[in-house]
Amino acid sequence: MASSSSSSRRLVSGASQEGLKHLYRTLLHQARLLSATFNDPILYSSHRFLARKNIEPLLTSSPPSEGWPPSTASKRLARARLHRRQLADANHGWEHAVHRALSLAYARSGKLRRDALSDLSPKPAPSAQLDEGEVPRAEQVSPVLLAIMTNAATMNGAAVKMAAHMTERPPPPFLPKEDDPLVTMFGRAKRARTLQNAMARYRRTYLRKIKLPIDVVSAETPAPSLFAHLENLARGQGPRVGDRPYLAAARGAVEMYRSDVSGAAHRKRSLRVHGWSSHPKHYTARAQRRLYGRILCDAPLLIIPAANEMDVAKAKNDPLGIRARLRAAHQVAIDEKTPPGKMRAVTSSLAVGASSKGRAESPGQGKEVQHLLAPSEVHFLKQNGLL
Repeated sequence: MASSSSSSRRLVSGASQEGLKHLYRTLLHQARLLSATFNDPILYSSHRFLARKNIEPLLTSSPPSEGWPPSTASKRLARARLHRRQLADANHGWEHAVHRALSLAYARSGKLRRDALSDLSPKPAPSAQLDEGEVPRAEQVSPVLLAIMTNAATMNGAAVKMAAHMTERPPPPFLPKEDDPLVTMFGRAKRARTLQNAMARYRRTYLRKIKLPIDVVSAETPAPSLFAHLENLARGQGPRVGDRPYLAAARGAVEMYRSDVSGAAHRKRSLRVHGWSSHPKHYTARAQRRLYGRILCDAPLLIIPAANEMDVAKAKNDPLGIRARLRAAHQVAIDEKTPPGKMRAVTSSLAVGASSKGRAESPGQGKEVQHLLAPSEVHFLKQNGLL
């Protein structure tokens, strides 16, 4: 939250002196109500984690000051109140707030997505692996990241055409080609610093387009995954529970904490561009299925050709388990020297959205095809990474 912004000034300076524990408790109430409405425990666990990571440092620090620019503690309090307000908007039925809550909970955006991508981001090579006289700034790119960025199903837009663009030299317009006259005749775009800056811009551009895999499974021994949980919700097969008495207080507090925006037949353009529809919605069973179908459109499944189920160690700060499975997939790819081309990504056939057309597939589709082929054909296709 930028301290120079006028909206940031109003948000922080207008904060009430609310107790920290009360703020955290009411935020969890709204998250629990949303989770009960959609019968999805992932919503509660993810938003509880996000709220705790934001508020936890305030429990041991001094209270925020009233000065300007606002302190980090003041920004954390403002962020927690914003989080509670957005959850209350989702419970009230505003469509964009519901989609934002699901997107944050399933790491399609926000902190959980950034944390998972930071584990895959290119790292400088360890000094022990470098020979004498070699430049110690070479970067290692994870084969899992290369597989994600070169696969159309895991990119929101054009995928990386060649893995060499991520490791050696980025293509135009980031840098001219090596046979370009500017390079061959005039020596332009040859300096190490120019190449390093262009590579950083290229990687940042394509990292923003990544659809983070919701889960990673082995091709031979697929295990129950978060992907299957989302598909069950998109089919409407999730567990249905009745209303619970302790949700009454959270439901009554929605009007207190939600945004001060009422329904209107003709919404101003300044509000429409931020996603505000004319009226809040009541999410029936069909509307909930379509909402999870939209999440599945941006949540592919990564399948790696591992002989055995991956050894996944439980990671800290990982409520969904995505970071642990991506690390395990990276370790398997390094140990077995799996090329990125042999890893494949699939999009669910239940996905709802334009980008899901033509790429919908079932994770077990490859095994169904194997029954129709001769053993020699299966062996040939596996050797070439086509099955």
